[in-house]
Amino acid sequence: MFGMDKNFLQSIKVDGSINKIFYVIDANLTRGEELNFASQSCDSFLSTASLSSYAFWMGFLMPNNRPIFYLPRKFYDFNTKQMLPKSWISLERDWIVYTKQK
Repeated sequence: MFGMDKNFLQSIKVDGSINKIFYVIDANLTRGEELNFASQSCDSFLSTASLSSYAFWMGFLMPNNRPIFYLPRKFYDFNTKQMLPKSWISLERDWIVYTKQK
């Protein structure tokens, strides 16, 4: 897992299959360096800010074989389900159970 909010990352319940956790706090990385780090180091992506253009690009730049998850949002007439790629996985509940397929 990669993120700036250590408390949020620690609150995510996983089945034990995540073996790399990166806490990036005040790393002084540029936006480009953050995008590169995520695309090279992460095997999946969870966007908690699905209306963020930065989150969109981080997910978009991930390699094609890696799952992209997002929390659906509505903003006026905009619905993230209609705006994001169909291959991205919408999380309809407050919990996640994801098992990496072999």
